[in-house]
Amino acid sequence: MSVRLQSNYLTEKFGNMKFEGNVSRSMSEDSTDSDFEVRVIEEEDKSSVIDLARRFFNRDEPLNEYIGLTGPDGKCSDLEAYILSTLEEGTSVKAVADGKLVAFSMNGIVGKDDPNEKSYVDSPKFQMILDFLLYNTVQCDIFGKYPDIDKAMTVKILSVDPCMRGRGVATKLVDETRRIAIDKGCKLMYVECTSHFSAQIMKRLGFEKIYSLKYSDYKVDGKVIFNPKQPHEEYTVYVQKL
Repeated sequence: MSVRLQSNYLTEKFGNMKFEGNVSRSMSEDSTDSDFEVRVIEEEDKSSVIDLARRFFNRDEPLNEYIGLTGPDGKCSDLEAYILSTLEEGTSVKAVADGKLVAFSMNGIVGKDDPNEKSYVDSPKFQMILDFLLYNTVQCDIFGKYPDIDKAMTVKILSVDPCMRGRGVATKLVDETRRIAIDKGCKLMYVECTSHFSAQIMKRLGFEKIYSLKYSDYKVDGKVIFNPKQPHEEYTVYVQKL
């Protein structure tokens, strides 16, 4: 059990944890287009990433929405520190159209021997989500399922501006993440999905589902904690060997 973490330490400490990969629920990925570029996210992109997150992911991700994690402004300092926690690894990617950041995939490398420790944040609602994710990380046991693999690339959060729907943006972000993962020596790539739509995208991109938990089956003190609206019924993990 780790000691309580203050908010200004979240970015450093969360680098050893995992988060679900999600795509904004209003997005579809059925075609490709060439009016955007995919690049690695840099330090100067922080404000643009957070701005996009506040407008879509922070409010619309199924668990965030269900528990009312943010207000109308989409702000949650603990979540935002988490989103940026792997930025310095140089593994996260963005899509840029007309000079504007329109999508991002926040990625990180997870090692076989990295500890799965509980972290504590100031937001009680975000703490609920972190506890849920940690529970699933332990239950899924990625490296137990793949004992020959010592490090993997995880897609923590994938979010796309709805104005870019149908242009293959998520596909290109995943492709670039895969390229970086291979370059970094990762033999596996995985995505933790809390959204039905992100799970469907991973399935379509050739990822294999290796774990799932229905929200109705996750209880604390006998009480169901999350009951997002349909069609979001379960948490899933999708993997692809590299």
